[in-house]
Parts: sequence; structure tokens; C-alpha cells
Amino acid sequence: MENYIKDLEQDIHFSPIRTKNNEKCLTDMSSWQWFYISDIFQMEKGRDNAQIEDNGDNCLVSATQFNNGICGKCNSGNKLFDGNSITVSSNGEVGEAFYQEESFFATGDVNILDVIEKYKGKLNKYNAMFLTTMIKQEKFRYAYGRKWGINRMETSRIKLPAIVNSKGNYEPDWQYMESYIKSLPYGDLL
Repeated sequence: MENYIKDLEQDIHFSPIRTKNNEKCLTDMSSWQWFYISDIFQMEKGRDNAQIEDNGDNCLVSATQFNNGICGKCNSGNKLFDGNSITVSSNGEVGEAFYQEESFFATGDVNILDVIEKYKGKLNKYNAMFLTTMIKQEKFRYAYGRKWGINRMETSRIKLPAIVNSKGNYEPDWQYMESYIKSLPYGDLL
């Protein structure tokens, strides 16, 4: 048996995942501000009871904490949501947030967050990873008996890095969020 295991170990060929990022990231949170989620995103509830299909082309996002919220693939549903959005579970695994890069269908247990017109073109996979982490920090407030529906989400706040715009108002610092994620170990592999 011992020789058998040694033979198996010799036959396994793998290369470890390597990253170029080795620096420690420090964040100065003194310039961070509280933002209502509704000041950054327009929200819409998923609306599908779509059936998972073996040969589906589009992801079906549901209220799960696994697999980026994707429970399977399907070809048809009530509404195909655009990619470059964030999904947040409002039922089941309440508060699980994920970035969806590609178009997708979503069940009624998911809230879809799409940036408001003012911030169109700012969201990308890097700052979305930052935002989903900050949204998940609020999940302790909600549970099965206290769901995080659209009405509650509109009045929820998250703390984010901020800059002062030309009118003297705070707005999210999209570039800082992106740079921070890119600087993390393995951030270069996203």
C-alpha cells in the first residue's frame, strides 16, 4: 500500500497558483463615509421560476451561498438581467452578495443591484469584489424571519472609501476600491 501511494504521488503533476502581489495592504478608513445602497444602486427583485436545463446557456442565480449564487443554467425565463451587476440573496442565505459578470436569470429570492445612471461605467469586477464584501458585512442584521427585501435594502447603508466631488458632496471612490482589490494577494488573478 505504501508503494502504491508513492506511485500515485509521483504521477500527480500540478503547479501551485502563483501571484505577483506580495505587499501588505493597509487601508486608511478616515476618509470613508456611509452611503445608502440606494444612492449607488437601483434595485430590482428577481422574478424567475425557471427550470434548470442540462444544455442551458445562461446562469440562474438563486439564494445560495455557493458557486457565486448560481444554482444551474437555463435558456428561458421571465427576464434576462444584464451582466456587470451585483446579486444579493433576500431569502435563504440572506445577505450573500456576488458579482455577476455575464447576463443571467434570477429567482424571486434575489435582489439585483445595478449602478445608478450617475455611476454607469464605474463598476468592474475589482471594485465589485470590494462592494460585495462590504454588503456582506450587513448580513448579520437579517435572517429568514427578517428578510433583506428591496424596501429594507433601500434604507441600508454601507461604509465605503469616499472622495469629494466638484459640488462638495461625497461619492464612492471607485478607483481606490479597484486598486485595493488588485493589490491583495491573488488580486491579480481575478
